[in-house]
Amino acid sequence: DLKEQINQLYFNCLLLQENTGILQLTHETIIEQRKVITSAVKQGLVLESELDNLSAEMLRLEQQIIEVKSAIKQALKALEILSCFTIDENSELVPPLVGSENKDLIFRPEHKLFESQAQLLDATMGLTQKKRMPTLAAFVNAGYGKPGYDFFNSDMHGFYMVGAQLQWNIWDWKQTNREKQQLSVQKLIIDDNRKSFDKNLTISLNETELRKQKLEQLIEKDKAIIELQSKISNRSAEQMKNGTKTSADYLRDLNAEKQARINLESRKIQVLQSQVDERMVKGAPLF
Repeated sequence: DLKEQINQLYFNCLLLQENTGILQLTHETIIEQRKVITSAVKQGLVLESELDNLSAEMLRLEQQIIEVKSAIKQALKALEILSCFTIDENSELVPPLVGSENKDLIFRPEHKLFESQAQLLDATMGLTQKKRMPTLAAFVNAGYGKPGYDFFNSDMHGFYMVGAQLQWNIWDWKQTNREKQQLSVQKLIIDDNRKSFDKNLTISLNETELRKQKLEQLIEKDKAIIELQSKISNRSAEQMKNGTKTSADYLRDLNAEKQARINLESRKIQVLQSQVDERMVKGAPLF
């Protein structure tokens, strides 16, 4: 649970960093357009209200950048607390390089637990079976003193006894069979728990794989959308300079391009997170 919490914070921070970069790029684009429109206003080609619209959008973007940067600092502080590492609030996280492994290998410690529990029951069953077997024990008693084993000898002398003992519990009133049945039931429960665990593991891995495939398909669409939205934004900028399109129309097109870029970067990070989630489900080392 702690690893999942840290991973979630890490990837959220990566996403916020990417959003900050896109917001700053959009802010710089509006600054450049504002310079162009300022010149057009002076020439009387564009109304001054169009310039005000661009200025207002710049301020809104600056607000968004402040909010996102604050969220990044909060995420880094939470990571510092959970990981016990000192993290500077100005640190920049980098996307992880996820290693590759055999897709069929599972490293979950629960499998070791199920195996150990089954081995323990097998050993207990073996001991239960041996309780009905006859046991032969040898013993030696030795000492020095008086009278020892010879009560008629009042002198100090050494003495000893050597013997053997045979024990055989012939009648146990079916206690051994009942214990064996109980152990067999417990072993069936362990086997059933393992099968249930493996089923849930398979479901989680399938969900992760399907989510990753979906994201990869969406990324291809995002790239095509960005290419089109970029053309639309550039066309709107030219029309705004000529006075054939308002700044509101231009900002709408620019924001659509900005959102498309945010969607692309978000899904790229989600693909990385899916790869990390897959390794965590398998119990494999992350890096």
